[in-house]
Amino acid sequence: MARYEQGILGPFSGKVGTVVGSTWKGINTMRSKGKTTTKPATIRQLAQRMRFSVATDWLSPIRSWIDVGYKAFHMKMTPMNKAVSFHMKNALIIEDGNIRVDYKNAVLSRGELMPPCLPSAYMNESGTLIYNWQNNHPSAFSRGDDEAVMLVYNDLRDEFVWLRNAGERESGMCAMQLPESYTMASLHCWLSFVSTDGTLVSTSVYVMQG
Repeated sequence: MARYEQGILGPFSGKVGTVVGSTWKGINTMRSKGKTTTKPATIRQLAQRMRFSVATDWLSPIRSWIDVGYKAFHMKMTPMNKAVSFHMKNALIIEDGNIRVDYKNAVLSRGELMPPCLPSAYMNESGTLIYNWQNNHPSAFSRGDDEAVMLVYNDLRDEFVWLRNAGERESGMCAMQLPESYTMASLHCWLSFVSTDGTLVSTSVYVMQG
């Protein structure tokens, strides 16, 4: 694939002869048109496609957070593609012949802010999910006003709920009201921090239920 500033007729998108033009993040690119093949995919290729599909489908509902949580590590990839790549390599397991997410190894943000310290979670009688953690001393990598981000996956309903700016790091706790149908037994929880200006995030931590 090649970058170019101006072709004979300027930037273009789509197939022209034997080349394909496209634009990504303002960069004009041009590549050779792929060859059509009738060769069937190998078992390894099929497995890789399935892993890609599982990771993509699972992360897609929280794409707006992934765009924040993985922006510092995307390099030449989009944050979503980087997150999918990470989970394909580190957070998928085979169980009863099926590929699924290993929730405890899932990482929903990656960054340089100090991660949550010893977080725990519980649900009170009114259905409010509460996170607690130990407050870190302020440093170059943590501030008292860092915003807590609560992320919750209900594996029975196959859905995410999440809340940004749920509380501040220095408070040591935050809370989110959950739907009546949610029970603690079906939930997987993560906690992240993001700076008030949104430029820095912490690596998320899987929150153990207390």
